[in-house]
Amino acid sequence: MFAHDYTWKEGRPLPRKKLSTPLENGPSFKIISDPYHKHITVELYQNGRYECTIYDSSLLDFRKLKPVDQTGWSREILDDKVIIRDMDDRVVHIEVYEFEDNFCRTCKVYSPHNWLTSTHRLYYQALGDPFNGVVLFDNYEKPVLVKKYKVNQKNEFTELIQEDWDMNKVSHAKN
Repeated sequence: MFAHDYTWKEGRPLPRKKLSTPLENGPSFKIISDPYHKHITVELYQNGRYECTIYDSSLLDFRKLKPVDQTGWSREILDDKVIIRDMDDRVVHIEVYEFEDNFCRTCKVYSPHNWLTSTHRLYYQALGDPFNGVVLFDNYEKPVLVKKYKVNQKNEFTELIQEDWDMNKVSHAKN
């Protein structure tokens, strides 16, 4: 199914204004899923032609980013990145961090194939941001998830105070 636009809810893309064919002028999106929603893909079409794949759940399934699904994951810290391994010891993600002073501001998440799958942006009230927390974005800069935290004296995230997986309700998620 094609869509004029899309949003995220519970880690799944939802079409906004469905289309039967891609738009001939400007961007449109094709959301593809098997009948059981195990594999989901979002493709970008520009002026009626395929341009790229924005999201592929086989590389990073946003629905699996809940703590219950991550209990067996481990972290291996290297010089310039962090490797995330699943319970079978397979590399599932590679994280690369960008800092502003001593604050981590961006975490880019790559597949083991070195394809960018998503970006986390970190926000701190100490830096003038509207809240302390993290927003997960897909590769088209669409917010997927917002988490707000309490911080300690060092401005480190401590207690999770709000987690929102419905981007239809979140107006501040876009940077």
